[in-house]
Amino acid sequence: MALVPATFEVEFTSQYTGNHRICWRLSTDPPGVYDCSTVIFCTSGNTCNHIFNVQVDNETCDTVAYEGYVQPTCFDEVSMDGRVAFSSDFIPDPACKKWTITCNDGPVEAVNVQNGGSGYTASFPVTINGAGTGATATANVAGGVVVSITLDTPGSGYISATADLSAGDGVDATALVLIEGCSVNIEGCTGDPESIVMPIGNTLATCKDSLPLIPATASVIQDGHCLCQTCTSYLITNSDVTNPYDALYVDCNTLQVVIQSIPASAVSVLLGGPGCTVISGSVSLSDTSLTAIIDPCA
Repeated sequence: MALVPATFEVEFTSQYTGNHRICWRLSTDPPGVYDCSTVIFCTSGNTCNHIFNVQVDNETCDTVAYEGYVQPTCFDEVSMDGRVAFSSDFIPDPACKKWTITCNDGPVEAVNVQNGGSGYTASFPVTINGAGTGATATANVAGGVVVSITLDTPGSGYISATADLSAGDGVDATALVLIEGCSVNIEGCTGDPESIVMPIGNTLATCKDSLPLIPATASVIQDGHCLCQTCTSYLITNSDVTNPYDALYVDCNTLQVVIQSIPASAVSVLLGGPGCTVISGSVSLSDTSLTAIIDPCA
């Protein structure tokens, strides 16, 4: 709890000349007792006001609300007659900020042979085509087939890329270009750093008082706070019939970042740990290039 000074102002137009009591209390469930010790004199038809000085918790997850009423003192304090209700809200600003990190692009990580083809007699350059620049590679040949591809320079700025093996003198060789993700350190609810590699195009949230350190291939925005969240579990179904799915989440019990592989065509898998609120239904995830970010700090 971090108590900070705050004020709220009650302003009203008096309907008669005389004393008015201002009764107020913190809005709670169940409601508390009104403080009616404030009495001010107002002239009929004029605007009157009073400023209350209070202490509020700036790290609560809920809006701090005050409620009350103004009533001429010619009515008895327990009477409902002459009451004019008011309310005032204080919006807390927790210190722990939520940062959303996005992995925008990266260098080429590797070029893997998919089909070695046939009829090749010598090594040859492989052209990397994509939105980035600077990546170069060389196809290695043995026994007439492409056996491996050496990444000579990784380049930068790639979101996706393809390999062109047409410079060789054989046929049918194909290769898959892998783009390196963004290596970042995130903080779970305990504040402990976890080093992970984000796939291109993915986002994740982390709790940190100051701007987190990220690579040049990623971007970050501050879009909320982390203290007001509850731990939530999700039911996730991997609907891909052939590929497993890696889900990244924060365990509700240990508050540590966990990566769990969900098998292909799996029945729903509960992520987050027992003792948490489970969202009914499931989320079908068929794109294995994505990583689920399930973070109670998000």
